[in-house]
Amino acid sequence: MTNAFNECSRDSFLSRCRSDLPELFSWVQWSYCCIGELRFGSHRIASSTGVQQGDPLGPLLFSLVLIDFLSSVTFPAGLAFQLWYLDDGTLLDTRSSLASFLQILVQRGPSFGLYPNLSKCEVFWPSGNQSFPSSVTRISLLQEEGAAFLGSPVWGSSDYFLSFVGKAVDKVASLQDRLGGLGNPQVELHLLRSCLGVCKLNHLLRTISPNCVISQLERFDYNLRSALGRICKSSISDLSWLQATLPCSMGGLGLREATSTSSAAFLGSCFSSQELCYRLLQSFSGGPDVFPSIPDQDVATSILLPLINSDSLPDLIHPACGQRVFQHELDIARQTLLLNSLTIRDQARIRSISADPCTSSWLRAIPCDSLGLSMSSQEFVCSLRYWLGVPLFSATSPVRCPCGSVVDQFGDHLLGCGHGPMRIRRHDALCDVIYHALLQDNTGCRKEQRCACSQLDRPGDVFHPDFVHGKPAYFDVTVRCPLQESLLGRSAVSAGVAAAKGEEDKDAHHDELVQAAGACCLAVLCGS
Repeated sequence: MTNAFNECSRDSFLSRCRSDLPELFSWVQWSYCCIGELRFGSHRIASSTGVQQGDPLGPLLFSLVLIDFLSSVTFPAGLAFQLWYLDDGTLLDTRSSLASFLQILVQRGPSFGLYPNLSKCEVFWPSGNQSFPSSVTRISLLQEEGAAFLGSPVWGSSDYFLSFVGKAVDKVASLQDRLGGLGNPQVELHLLRSCLGVCKLNHLLRTISPNCVISQLERFDYNLRSALGRICKSSISDLSWLQATLPCSMGGLGLREATSTSSAAFLGSCFSSQELCYRLLQSFSGGPDVFPSIPDQDVATSILLPLINSDSLPDLIHPACGQRVFQHELDIARQTLLLNSLTIRDQARIRSISADPCTSSWLRAIPCDSLGLSMSSQEFVCSLRYWLGVPLFSATSPVRCPCGSVVDQFGDHLLGCGHGPMRIRRHDALCDVIYHALLQDNTGCRKEQRCACSQLDRPGDVFHPDFVHGKPAYFDVTVRCPLQESLLGRSAVSAGVAAAKGEEDKDAHHDELVQAAGACCLAVLCGS
């Protein structure tokens, strides 16, 4: 339809609303019974047709006009099948019947405010016979290779599906290649995940069986991995890439793989729409048993079994399951696979960064200078490489810590060394954040406050004189690294070991002294 929402007849949807939706009629009549004016300087434009832009009832009211038109049209034999999504329609019948319908739409549609745009209409039939009534010559005749609907192929040869998805992959790849021109890796990763990742193909993945286009999906994953490598300024190993494809809350980057996501998307779409498809196609196919394209349990099992835990599979195969359910099971299985393939050091790293969803907040934050959410390019790339387990230093050019020790490739020593600047800098920065936050509550807060019972001891980094019910509190900040050698074995099995050890040490050192002073001590742990 041409300008469908702005041209549809108000008289039509008002009368239809009164008969079909009387509960809404009073509101709709009040909104559209009078002609509004759009003013631009001295000009006045009458708003007398269509629905108002931004009206949440607009799609519903347009649908009422379409129903009003279709119910008024009679055919000698009727259409075999028709399906409408607002102003996009799909009609199935003989060529002569379709030509008759289009003629009626052209002749009678304008009285309902419906003006067909024949140049955007397409006709397709698998026989390959390209003859069609000359009365609708403006309609495009599709070739026999295949047909698409709402941007996704719905019928055709395997080459047609591969070609269709390949064009989409090429379009995304051209945009991914231009990310480097931004010169800001933080913005580049945010755009890659939010705008140029698998979300660009999700509508295709939900309508195409993964087995048909696996080669194109693998090419998409290769391009996505290459784009991440350009942001990290390093090659990405298989294990680092597996980690990157996990959600941020599981220690990844949220860069979904198209090859694995395709199974969850396709099956989720099929199962969630199964009942609707049966109802829509029942009259056309002769009954649900004649329509076999919805995957049954055996098909779903064959696709999912190699990817997820077989114990949970029977609970997933039912119509209520959607893409999110399947994807979550896939993520759990892939995280387990990752942990089982890593060294003890990397197991501890993954468990530490996935223990709390807030750990990945720096990855999900929108880069904004005015809100203090931007990082320098060097800071962000180093943090990103450390997050993925990509070496920071060259093995052939050793770097020494101020303490004299040789720094490992991944920089673990720098994060845990008490003599180096990194641990002290993080400690002081966190103290400043806590101090300035507490100052908003009480101006009597102090840093490095000595205990009243002993001028030699300093139980905390920040002191609040009246924290809870008149009781003072000491906030003691400690920075611990779960990858230090003494904690590595336990950190690989369970998250939070370093934090628990730090709290235990602080309590043992200051608890008795603070209680004697009638105060409380709050340990603030920062893992690195």
